[in-house]
Amino acid sequence: MNTLPKATKKLKLILLVATLANAQNLPSTLQSSTDSSQTTDSQTKHSTYEHLKPHELEKITTTANKYEAEVSSVNSSVQVIKEKQIANTNINSTDELGSAFAGLQIQNSDGSSVFPMAVLRGVSSSDYYSTTLNLYVDGVPQSPNFIIQSLGDVEQVELLRGAQGTLYGENSQSGLISIRTKNPMKGNYANISLTGSKLYEDLNAYFGGVLIKDKLWGKANVRYTHENGFIKYGDKYRKTSDNILGGVALYYAPTSAFLATLSYNFSFMPNNTKGFYLTKSQFENNATDFGYEISGDIPPLSSFASPHIYAPNPWHKSLQNSASLKLEYDFGKHILASISAFSKSDSLLNVYPIVGTSPNTSKGYFATKQNGYFYNVTQALEELRLNSEYKNGIKTTFGAYYKYLQTDNGMRGFIADNGNGLTSFGFRANWNAIESINTAALFGDASFPIGRHFDIGVGARYQILRADMDAPISPGAGITQPYKSHKIWHSFDPRISFGFSINDNAKIYISGTSATKQGGFAKFPYANSDQRPYNPEYIYSAEIGSHLKFLDSRLRANLAVYYMFIKDRQSYVGNTTQQSIKNIGDAQSYGLDADISYYGERVSTGLGLNIGSASYTNSSKNAGYLDFYNATQSQNQQVPYDVRGKGLKFSPLLSLSANVDWNFLRVGGGRIDFI
Repeated sequence: MNTLPKATKKLKLILLVATLANAQNLPSTLQSSTDSSQTTDSQTKHSTYEHLKPHELEKITTTANKYEAEVSSVNSSVQVIKEKQIANTNINSTDELGSAFAGLQIQNSDGSSVFPMAVLRGVSSSDYYSTTLNLYVDGVPQSPNFIIQSLGDVEQVELLRGAQGTLYGENSQSGLISIRTKNPMKGNYANISLTGSKLYEDLNAYFGGVLIKDKLWGKANVRYTHENGFIKYGDKYRKTSDNILGGVALYYAPTSAFLATLSYNFSFMPNNTKGFYLTKSQFENNATDFGYEISGDIPPLSSFASPHIYAPNPWHKSLQNSASLKLEYDFGKHILASISAFSKSDSLLNVYPIVGTSPNTSKGYFATKQNGYFYNVTQALEELRLNSEYKNGIKTTFGAYYKYLQTDNGMRGFIADNGNGLTSFGFRANWNAIESINTAALFGDASFPIGRHFDIGVGARYQILRADMDAPISPGAGITQPYKSHKIWHSFDPRISFGFSINDNAKIYISGTSATKQGGFAKFPYANSDQRPYNPEYIYSAEIGSHLKFLDSRLRANLAVYYMFIKDRQSYVGNTTQQSIKNIGDAQSYGLDADISYYGERVSTGLGLNIGSASYTNSSKNAGYLDFYNATQSQNQQVPYDVRGKGLKFSPLLSLSANVDWNFLRVGGGRIDFI
């Protein structure tokens, strides 16, 4: 990752002073914001929607099984953080959630957010264009290239570890993040905050409340963040960024049995120069040699990393718009939900692929900032889901899912280094490739209590996926003709779990799941073999865990031991500049997750831990060759790879997260906390 973590930018002691006024003496709007547990006529009228009710801290709840339940009752590893902890740990975007969830990493792979890399339990997606960990916001799945988002009016974040394809439309293989934003049906609220430091400014505002009594509610939010550059060059600073996001939503409930939620959100990044690379010695010695020349054979990246600086003038801009309509019908024991969503994101940048390589202005640069590498994603989806709860304790979920996902990417306006239209790295200066994926799935999950102490969970998912590739001009010089291709895959993934509740304070469980990561085509068809698709990746998981409570539930411990076997791993292999994605051999990941929390009258603390190992096996399939066209030699060449026994990318042996909230002084109706 080529940016400094914000934790190192802003080391500060947060002094939190609550209002000294009594809540009952505040205006009604402020009182709603201060005491979210108040009951209103509208809440009483619509009390059948259990997921709309606020919950006390002593009862940490999750919607992991698509119905609200205590974390201690589910047969899986789930961790929940609330609004206060998000603020206390200074989490401003999803890529900072690793501060609260041990073992989770969401990174900018190229300095921008266009290619996010999500890692959980040591498993990530080598294909930047898809992900093994999906993001849901208010029940709506987000585009795979938009899992890095600024957090606005967030009320709760859940991390569900393990495969989730039997409960959600998206087929998550390693886990899922579910974000729940503030709901105006709980009462009126308003908030505005301003945070500033030498390197960072943040303005966040959100409000919501009733528009028509007992029928219509609305909310809106806006957030602006600016990161000042910390790399000085002349009188300017590099690695700056700006981001503006906002949204509006309407909640319409004419009766207690129907709720419609219409929402629109946008995210605009007009300026991002974070895709800027320096070696340690360059940074320490204030290097000023910006750019490099290449002649002859392509050298490894390390040979021109010093003293020359890669991407001396990076920029990246993007715009995403999304809209969704969620309809919920309450039939007493059954809730039928329909989610329709559409999103479109357009990105333009000059830091991927390797472009802008020459300091000579006559070649290597784009003519204007309307040109560069473009990456446009369009997504439309529909999810139907029926959740049922019965008097005998049986709970079921059945659903159908369809998604259309198009990735349109390429380069335009680049002046080639060579007269044959190629760059010095061997790919065409201007190209375009479009992949379209249609996915349809049926999924179901059920939980059956057996007596007082036992329960069993079963689930299954069937999915059919078709991938189409249209590459009128490929970047790879060895692919001389336009090509179109398609392929269809079918998959079936089951799930089973057993739970044993020793008493109200202790439960152990064991579970086994399989999950399929979609196949597709190389979006950047560079190798000669990229005209052929890569196949799905299969992940088989086993987990043994426990949920424990002590000291009248003030002390809680959630533990899980897991093992994951990854068959036909999708991986980018090759050398520094000549890589391609393909199915190679197998990999595995195993370890321990622990989440320990204490909730005291004056002190609350939490500790998250992940100890694990993730690596390729020693299978002979994890070594081989790729065929590339060598532009400088005008001939094909074989590029070897060998990842046998090597660790998976971004798979640490140990991850820790910790937080402490100490209320050391109370004055009247207020309190002072150290966090």
